[in-house]
Amino acid sequence: MKEFDYEYFTQEDKVTYLEAELKRFEGQHFAMSLSEPSRLQSKGDEYIQWQKQIQGAEEFITKLRKQLAQVKDNG
Repeated sequence: MKEFDYEYFTQEDKVTYLEAELKRFEGQHFAMSLSEPSRLQSKGDEYIQWQKQIQGAEEFITKLRKQLAQVKDNG
C-alpha cells in the first residue's frame, strides 16, 4: 500500500475501516455460500460463475486481512 500522509484519518480509523470492510465482505461470502447451486442441476455455467464469485471474494478477503495486519503492525 502506497504511503500517504493522512491528517484526519488516524491509525485507529484505518483499523476500524478495514475491520468493517472485512465484516461486510465475509457476510457477502456467507450469503453467497448459502446460495450454492447444485453441480448436477445447475443450468449452463451457473455453478462455474458462482464458484468464480466465491473464489474472487475469498481472494479479496485474504487481501483485506493482509492489509489489516500490515496496518496494525505499522501502528
